[in-house]
Amino acid sequence: MSQHPDFETIYNEHSDMVFNLCYQLLNNQEDAEEVYQDVFLKVNEALDDFRKEAHIKTWIYRITSNACIDRIRKNKRRFKLFQQVGYQTVQQRSHDLNPEESLESREQQEEIHH
Repeated sequence: MSQHPDFETIYNEHSDMVFNLCYQLLNNQEDAEEVYQDVFLKVNEALDDFRKEAHIKTWIYRITSNACIDRIRKNKRRFKLFQQVGYQTVQQRSHDLNPEESLESREQQEEIHH
């Protein structure tokens, strides 16, 4: 017999905890669902390496929280890139505007960033 429960048992016992933690940390249904799936892929792949130095729930909790932190960082990088590209697009467009339209565009951008 295996030293630890099989994957199906682990999934059945911990899936609610994993999804709830994902949703609490990410506050986004789609991201929570994606990370939830990723977590169980990681658990399945690493199950044979689980050393039993901690309770399996603690181990899964740690995998989940790390996966959520990774997703938050990824989303922040994506948002910063979006802001930069969006700002550059507005600057390029403002060169094509007359002075009044250009001023209006800058004022709108200031409102967005404040």
